[in-house]
Amino acid sequence: FQEAAATGEPTIKLFQNIGEAYYAFYKRHHNYFRMFSFSENTQLHSQVSEEMRSGCAESGQSIGQVVMDVIQKGKEDGTFRPEVNPQEMAIIFWANSRGVMELIDHLSSGLACVGDKFGDFDFEKMYRKAGAMLKYAILTEEARKNFKLEL
Repeated sequence: FQEAAATGEPTIKLFQNIGEAYYAFYKRHHNYFRMFSFSENTQLHSQVSEEMRSGCAESGQSIGQVVMDVIQKGKEDGTFRPEVNPQEMAIIFWANSRGVMELIDHLSSGLACVGDKFGDFDFEKMYRKAGAMLKYAILTEEARKNFKLEL
């Protein structure tokens, strides 16, 4: 995530890079993604070691700081609206990304109780659309002129 946010590209691209890095992590490390999801379920905390919970919390805080720093940079350079709260937006970004990836994981597992309704669905495209809508929501009017929202 730190590498994705340190490419020297425009802020909007850095924000996109972070989302892409998270999705790439999910694709490469399904079991780690599931482990993090499992450890975040408070009903299951008694089944997760304190060491694992602590490690996940530290990782989450570190990643959250990277996202907040990019959002703050975007506010300062006029890409993101001044009223955007970096901490709040980082949480929204994380919740959106994680939620969509959990849905992708569930639906693509073949174990979902939806039959074949989503069999031909392009989950990766859905993830990119969700991220694009979030980016668009926080862009200034000027930045929106240079951003194409592809739905």
